[in-house]
Amino acid sequence: LDLTYSEDQLIHNVFGDDFSSQAIQRKNEHIILCSNNEKCLKINSKIISKIPKRLHTSISINTPVTSEDEHADMIPTEILDSLDLPGIPPHKLELKEGAVYMLIRNFNIKLGLCNGTRLQLLPSFSNRLLHGRVIPNTPLPPGESPLEFFLPRFDLDSPDECVYKFRRRQFPIIPAFAVTIN
Repeated sequence: LDLTYSEDQLIHNVFGDDFSSQAIQRKNEHIILCSNNEKCLKINSKIISKIPKRLHTSISINTPVTSEDEHADMIPTEILDSLDLPGIPPHKLELKEGAVYMLIRNFNIKLGLCNGTRLQLLPSFSNRLLHGRVIPNTPLPPGESPLEFFLPRFDLDSPDECVYKFRRRQFPIIPAFAVTIN
């Protein structure tokens, strides 16, 4: 076990220096476990910046959800955009071909596309659909290839404990080179 004292050294020890799509695919079983979301987001951002592909940013659409007696127009859009909550993808989602992401909502249970499923982003994605390949948890039988699928944006509601009730339309994924222990 190698002790590391910096995030960059940790990333190097786990993933090496080659961040091409093929190298990432060979290291799909590698992952960094973090104790909190803040550290996880920081490490994922560093790793995504090392991938030599063009960065695409998916911006969410946030809509206040209120009852008839509340005033939805009183909540500034900037506040909703700034909220990063567990179980909700970020307002600005950084996407790169070849990067590893994790579904944070059930999409198709019959196909195994459930909350926690890791996937690699494939070429030919757009602002409306992502093209992904499932990263299998166990080795596949000879001749069988991982499931490929297209993922649309979802409407995701804020958690009940959130002060501002809102609906975020975004791809239901987060980067997953580093994940929290929970």
